Amino acid sequence: MVEYTRILILASGGGHTGYAISIAERLIELDPSIEPLFIVPRGDKWSIDRINRKLGETKFIEVA
Repeated sequence: MVEYTRILILASGGGHTGYAISIAERLIELDPSIEPLFIVPRGDKWSIDRINRKLGETKFIEVA
């Protein structure tokens, strides 16, 4: 069986960021070795700040 430890999650502001955080929290509950990696719009500091507040220092990919 293949095991995945890095999971890409889209977070595009507003309610989408809230859903993204909820998904990441649940995945981490199921398997603490999972490392969520968030894709956010370039310059979306609000989403990045909110994710970091909820999950601690997290990795991001900023896209145009």
